[in-house]
Amino acid sequence: MFFLKWLSLAVLISIPSAAQFEDLSTDDTGSRVWFSSLLRLRGTDQELYDKLFTADANGHVTLLLQRPPDNPYHLLNRPEVSGDGRTLAYLARYYCPPQVTCRVAVGSHGVITVPGQPDIEVTGSIHLSRNGRYIMRDSYRYLGPTDQVEMIDLQTGTRHQIPVANFLPISGGRQVASNGSALVYANGLWLIRFDGSFQFVPTWNFGPSSDPQQWFPAALSATMDDSASIVVFQTMAGTPGLGIVRPDDSSSLRTLVSAEEGCTNPVMSADGKRVLFLSQANFSGSNTRGLQQAWIVSTDSGAIQMVTNDPAGIEEATLSGDGNAVWASTFAGRLLWIRVDTSVVREIIPWTTAVDSDPLNFPIRAAPGSLAQLTGRGLSSQQVNSGLPLATELSGVRLLADGAPLPLLFVSPKEIGFQVPWEMRGRHTLTLAPTRSPFEDQLTRQLQVVDTSVELLNTADGQPAIAHDDFHGLVTPNDPARPGEVLHLYLTGLGAVDSPVATGDAAPMAPLSTVTDRVSVYWAGSVLPAPPPSGPEVLFAGLAPGMVGIYQVDIRLPANAPLAQLGISIQVGDTNTVTTFPVGVP
Repeated sequence: MFFLKWLSLAVLISIPSAAQFEDLSTDDTGSRVWFSSLLRLRGTDQELYDKLFTADANGHVTLLLQRPPDNPYHLLNRPEVSGDGRTLAYLARYYCPPQVTCRVAVGSHGVITVPGQPDIEVTGSIHLSRNGRYIMRDSYRYLGPTDQVEMIDLQTGTRHQIPVANFLPISGGRQVASNGSALVYANGLWLIRFDGSFQFVPTWNFGPSSDPQQWFPAALSATMDDSASIVVFQTMAGTPGLGIVRPDDSSSLRTLVSAEEGCTNPVMSADGKRVLFLSQANFSGSNTRGLQQAWIVSTDSGAIQMVTNDPAGIEEATLSGDGNAVWASTFAGRLLWIRVDTSVVREIIPWTTAVDSDPLNFPIRAAPGSLAQLTGRGLSSQQVNSGLPLATELSGVRLLADGAPLPLLFVSPKEIGFQVPWEMRGRHTLTLAPTRSPFEDQLTRQLQVVDTSVELLNTADGQPAIAHDDFHGLVTPNDPARPGEVLHLYLTGLGAVDSPVATGDAAPMAPLSTVTDRVSVYWAGSVLPAPPPSGPEVLFAGLAPGMVGIYQVDIRLPANAPLAQLGISIQVGDTNTVTTFPVGVP
């Protein structure tokens, strides 16, 4: 039973996907949000390139900017808006798709736009101050012994080029203050004043020792208030969480939030009193599902407030300048507006679905009766597992093949697991029903059903799904296989069986359904002693009892199997899969 429970989680592994709504930026009151998305508004002919949109707290969504019509390789993203909502800075980024000869230079340039004034364009990346007066420019070509940043006063036109060794970008909230100071990472966290002077920002190891010699730069995710007098940063060693310090007073350095699960992407209010962050932690028992949610911590009292409790989890969030409003995008492709003091939550953009497509237009390949997976973003509003027999609808999700519903093993925001019907052959079009979202994307993917398509299941940490003889657990480096032991391997795609099972039903314990094709297991990719041991003996290959779409292959290791990381190849028909596993002392 332990192993069956584990396997139901293993198949939920998904391919990371980009968020539908990214680079959230809001004004001082949080009345509007600016964001980038490659999706298009429903009913328009907008192309699937990164574009800039804006939305207000009343639910109105508007296309702001898209690529110029004469430039097919132009992406718009990373918007940053001033507190009054008038000045907008963003990146116009070029890219060159695979197998395409680009006619433009690869790179990016920053654009600053103010109503009634000509746009300002500079090469590299840019960050904007809350008052819309200053920008910091970085990541541009510069002939010199170090990296370089440039501080620009948009009001006077004054520019300062400042050499910075080992510069790295910072994620999180506002990085340029309204006095022209900029927060940068360069072998440590620093404030660069507009006149070019530097001030070190102390960060330290929040572990058990308080020895000042263990201070070290541990912040690649940081934020500051609008006067650059308070800095909050992510800690990644010792006790994970958030640290806080006043740059002018190193003795003020202290822990703001402690969480073994970590805290990321801090965003601070203009006055420095509130910090928004993301974490999977279960502060005060309010996050029992362990999903990433948005939280706010008071820099004065350290009190932590849960901002979201979304069933899919929060992918990105930002805080208004006054600290009273939060904009958040979820892993299910929803955009939320939250009033902090009243906890009012408005769904501005509902659940939005996007299906991943292969860049070379290859279809999903799967064998009849096997588990297969469709990946994307916002495929479901939450994670739900099916019962037995499998259902054709889970949490409002229906996956169709040429219009006919498929049995679903599970649904989640990033992945749908389904069984290929035993009678299915050839090529088919998978479709998902559109959601109520004002955005739409390609919602189809091709499925090619082949006789065999062997693939070994893996755990969340990438280990092969191999159970010990007595099913007490999985084969791992801490619990290796033993010479002479029988191992149970779990796979998909082994093809036809001699005792057919109805689509959607679990395989029975009796009679066992055995694979009709030959299953061969060989040593592979390992340095073996001479003479090499005999190959693993195949004892059983067929449908895993009690499961749907999953096969079990039982092998016996030879008694003289070497104590090493062994590689094996499993072949059925003209397809095979290769994996490695450890063999240790009996």
